[in-house]
Amino acid sequence: MMRHGWRWALLAAAALAAGSVLLAAAHRAGPLWGEDGAVRWLQARTGSPEAARIIRWMTSTEPVTVAGLLAAAAGWWRGAVRFAIVTAVLFATLPVIQSGLKELADRPRPAPPTVELRAGASSPSFPAGHAMSGLVGYGWAAVTATRSRLPRVARAGCTLCCAAIIGASAWANLWTGVHWPTDIAGGFAWGTVMVSAGAAAWRPERRRTSGRAS
Repeated sequence: MMRHGWRWALLAAAALAAGSVLLAAAHRAGPLWGEDGAVRWLQARTGSPEAARIIRWMTSTEPVTVAGLLAAAAGWWRGAVRFAIVTAVLFATLPVIQSGLKELADRPRPAPPTVELRAGASSPSFPAGHAMSGLVGYGWAAVTATRSRLPRVARAGCTLCCAAIIGASAWANLWTGVHWPTDIAGGFAWGTVMVSAGAAAWRPERRRTSGRAS
């Protein structure tokens, strides 16, 4: 995996640049570049409040953080020390970094009459917490799956499911009117920074095999 570390580092750098640009643009800003019209258009489409609520819960910072720390503990118990340390750091710092970015941006939430609010929210709007936490949680699950010894079909299926949940989080937060599109983009960008940095730092332990060397 070491030979792929530079690719993850490059992706982290690119995402950091994109996230920084979005952070500067969103600083104390209202809707940008026709975002209000885009949200109204999406809200005019048929959607399921129950589905949006479930998706938003699945990508909430609290359950994602708890699940990540439990995964780190399980990895430590199984002897996957590198995985456990990187995963623990990743998910322990997620709420801290996310809160810091929100305070820096200090962006107001969408509000009536510009949009229809279909869910509650209290923290600053940028970056979208569900988008960032969802990408970190399910993005890291996808990275873990691709580096596992699962069959190829299982690895691909897990990755596709994780990608679907991440994509659905964008719809859920826009359809409920609690975020602007650039909030979602910012959440994805900063989440990518964290996952890429973690993937660059983690090299799966090689299992020792018994027997004579040929």
